[in-house]
Amino acid sequence: HQGDYDQAKMLYQRALPIVQKHYGQDHVAVSSTLTNLANVLQHQGDYNQAKVLYQRAIRIVQKHYGRDHVAASSALNNLANVLQHQGDYNQAKVLYQRAIRIVQKHYGRDHVAASSALNNLANVRQHQGDYDQAKVLYRCALGIKEKHYGEDHVEVSSTLTNLANVHQRQGYHDKAKEFYQRAIRIMEKHYGEDHVEVSSTLTNLANVHQCQGDYDKAKVLHERGLRIMEKHYGEDHVEVSSTLTNLANVHQ
Repeated sequence: HQGDYDQAKMLYQRALPIVQKHYGQDHVAVSSTLTNLANVLQHQGDYNQAKVLYQRAIRIVQKHYGRDHVAASSALNNLANVLQHQGDYNQAKVLYQRAIRIVQKHYGRDHVAASSALNNLANVRQHQGDYDQAKVLYRCALGIKEKHYGEDHVEVSSTLTNLANVHQRQGYHDKAKEFYQRAIRIMEKHYGEDHVEVSSTLTNLANVHQCQGDYDKAKVLHERGLRIMEKHYGEDHVEVSSTLTNLANVHQ
């Protein structure tokens, strides 16, 4: 959790042959190490190699537990994440749908384990331009999270932001504002008002105000986002440049 992915990769690569030698190539213990190594590679952007390892982990899990065991759902979700990053939305959609069916069959339709795959499937639908279906899925995920965590939990804020994004894309600016504002309140409560997590949602909310012609409000929000970015990254970071550009667009 320190973000030292090179070190983590080296250690998992050392562990993998030991586990394979001790248990055998297709033992379920091997799938866990494969998944951990694939997670690191995914964080590093090595999607092709991550995909290979996730696929091997899935084969082992399915051989050991069966195709519809709940252990297979998280492996399917991981592989779908990689495919989504690679732009293979159709295949990602198939895997997310399968993961959702397994989780709902095992735990029930409203279990929190289903919310992640629902949210991911909604992301795919949004990328494909199917905004109405994305909204339905995000709302399902939101309802599950609110029921499980409570309405003001930080896990809820990410789905609120996703819902706001869809409404913004469809031109429903007032509804988008409502979701962004609620997400910001939750993040401020959880992280603090000057946390970097807050700044990106401030930017999104500013963009909505800008689309509605409320340039003064947009400017205030962009300026606040800029202060947070500069404090977190420093004045010369690339993340700061995009906020400067957004602020310049308002002034223009």
